[in-house]
Amino acid sequence: MFRLSRKPPEREGPVLAEEAQTIRVALVDALARRIGKSGRATPVVDGELDLLGCGLLDSLDLVEVIAEVEASARRRFAPAGLDFARGLTVEALLAGFVGVG
Repeated sequence: MFRLSRKPPEREGPVLAEEAQTIRVALVDALARRIGKSGRATPVVDGELDLLGCGLLDSLDLVEVIAEVEASARRRFAPAGLDFARGLTVEALLAGFVGVG
């Protein structure tokens, strides 16, 4: 069994906090479904775990998670700030949706 953290990062200001939390929940739920379908087991996934690097997601999983969150949150994903060399984390994905980072 695995758990994903829904705790919002402290660096978000009050203007984005409610929307960011809604997107975070959608993102965490999409990740949990995708990881669960794959049958991969993992310990707690926090905001800093490299989801691709540790093998929890592959590139197709990533595209599917982003598409699901875009649809449910009605917010476009902006990948410009992603740096795959630094790892793909929950926080990096969240930043792609809410523009923080």
